[in-house]
Amino acid sequence: MNMSVIEIIKLGHRYLKLWPERPELSQYFQEYYAITLARFVWRNFLGFSLFLLLFFTLITGSQNINVLVFYVIFSLSMPVQMLVMLGVKADKDLPPGLSAWYKEGLARYNENGGELELSTGRPKYIDLAKLLNLTYQSSELDSFFESLHGIITSLLRADNFFIGLYDKQLDVLDLVYIIEEGVRSNAHKKISKEQLKDTASYYLLNIDQSLLFTKEE
Repeated sequence: MNMSVIEIIKLGHRYLKLWPERPELSQYFQEYYAITLARFVWRNFLGFSLFLLLFFTLITGSQNINVLVFYVIFSLSMPVQMLVMLGVKADKDLPPGLSAWYKEGLARYNENGGELELSTGRPKYIDLAKLLNLTYQSSELDSFFESLHGIITSLLRADNFFIGLYDKQLDVLDLVYIIEEGVRSNAHKKISKEQLKDTASYYLLNIDQSLLFTKEE
């Protein structure tokens, strides 16, 4: 893909942000070492530049101002160089081994309720970063839902329980966490609001506020 330098830098920055900060990824992806180094440079380049400025000023004073300016400019340009390299890498096709892993991982993600479309043509490194990012987000969200269910169970009986995410634009309720008779269901259901008529869920979506019934009610 033909891109301008600015587009490559933006792609590199996006690629850097997409990679999850998970040390265990280094066991499976050599690319994670490059991402870790890039994050270190990104977060510390300003402090490093100031250190160089102070260090050379103390050592040489103002005698070698040209050398000092060169090193400061070089250190300040390091993040840009890094983002260019990451942008170029993000747009590269995955090697056969990683490409096969990506397609298998994508299939598993979609089986569990995801809706990530397979990239057209050969998957690229940016596609791998997207999949890893979504996978870890989904994992963390599941842990949060389980913790939330545990808190509610400690307060009242919740053998039948679900968490739904309502999309106002599509007018669809996405059931992302379901407990039936105390057992977690892996089903992932999407229900339009019209299908929920005559249910408590429909009533809650319409009044747009929480509601707690007592035993008598």
